[in-house]
Amino acid sequence: MAEPILVVDVGTSATRVALVVGDQSGLLREPGTGSLVWPSSVCLDDTGYVFGTVAERRKRAIPRRYIDGPRRAVDAQASMWLEGREITGGEALSAYLAAVRGEARQQYGANVDRVTLTTPASYLAGDPRRDVLSAAGEAAGFSDVELVSSAVAAALDPETGGGLPGGTLVLACVLGATWTVALVQVRGNYTAQLAQETSAAGHDLDALLINDLRSEGRTWLEPLLAAPGDAGLRAYYEAIDFVRRLKHQLADTEEVTDHLTPITPPYRLTREWLAAFAEPALRWLATSCHTVLAAAGATPADLGAVVLAGGGARLPMAEPTLRATLGHPVRRATEPELAVARGAARWSVGAPSRAVQADRPSWRIEPVAWDIPGGRGELVRWLVAEGQPYTAGAVVAHVRAPDDRVFDLVAPKAGTLLAHRAAAGQQVGPVLVASAAKTPKALAEHPPPLQHRLEVAGSWLLTPTASGWWSATAPGATCDTARSAKRP
Repeated sequence: MAEPILVVDVGTSATRVALVVGDQSGLLREPGTGSLVWPSSVCLDDTGYVFGTVAERRKRAIPRRYIDGPRRAVDAQASMWLEGREITGGEALSAYLAAVRGEARQQYGANVDRVTLTTPASYLAGDPRRDVLSAAGEAAGFSDVELVSSAVAAALDPETGGGLPGGTLVLACVLGATWTVALVQVRGNYTAQLAQETSAAGHDLDALLINDLRSEGRTWLEPLLAAPGDAGLRAYYEAIDFVRRLKHQLADTEEVTDHLTPITPPYRLTREWLAAFAEPALRWLATSCHTVLAAAGATPADLGAVVLAGGGARLPMAEPTLRATLGHPVRRATEPELAVARGAARWSVGAPSRAVQADRPSWRIEPVAWDIPGGRGELVRWLVAEGQPYTAGAVVAHVRAPDDRVFDLVAPKAGTLLAHRAAAGQQVGPVLVASAAKTPKALAEHPPPLQHRLEVAGSWLLTPTASGWWSATAPGATCDTARSAKRP
């Protein structure tokens, strides 16, 4: 049975989780609400870290110990302060992932030791933040951590990217707290990101909405925000949640009116006003589409699809902006905030195909060698211990390639692993070699191409030839010999 893989799309304020088992995948629901969207929240109370909905509930009581998502600190390569305690983004993220892993174990019924984490498209190869994500996954208890760009995942979403032929160019526009435009070439398990641009447009839009709320409600909101101690911070978090909720409601109506608290005056937001606030972000979106295409030497005519994903894809004016800019129809899933998680799950289904077969030498004790994809990689772990037998097709080790894909190193035939020759965590390549011994069964299944059985009454002499090895034994014994390579 295939090893299960947990897929975690950790956003700055929301997370999506999927489980892949074999060729099947499905999204997991957050335990507190049953929603497919998990809050990325972390809160540090007297018992330790709490997460998701529990953290959201605790923030009212201890807002100074609350953060709405550790990914922000990873993005900024900065630390966070939780009421006097400094913690890194990697530390908070690893604790969050450990909690997600525990919940997955509850829902699946067994440990899940392999994880795929989505990364912002701006985390290019060599970016130290990729190492932070990998280390956070390992600290959370995962033995294998793979990274996939959110833009690649969005292009692979089965709801919008299904049926695209190999080689298709997809312009993926992922609109969350950060906005990304990326050109992706779809090639199944080897789908690649060719160029990208990223902006803080989502953060900026929320900031404009908060400022408008403060302007409209200056007589009643400013006193709440200026309140001493936890009360002012609590009001700030509630105001952020309030404007985000209204923004998403405008996807289905022309106007919304609501109260920040039951006793505050109503605040009104229209789709027209939202379009005005979003205009700088939409202008960036249109410009970046052409910039990214030009960076890859492509034009709108070369595109096979334009995909719109992320919570910001619900903005009523986002899709028309892309159509007008590119002259292409836009593919947008019914629930665009789930697109990246679904695409990353589809990418993870292909994990078994990321396998490197070893060469097939013919001697009883033999080297087993694998070419490392990309010419260099990190040996993640050995799955077969020294002295342990393995079957044909068994995964002997995992190697992480330079692009953070994890490949299975597969045994071509049964044997016993004698020596690893490299330690976990070590850089290996372009070839990884281990030492193995054939099993009697394997020798019987793949006999040497040439055998000689000689019996002698007295002493004997073993002599090599240009085409084979010849041997003799004492009376009553036999010796199997195999043809050697011909000498030049």
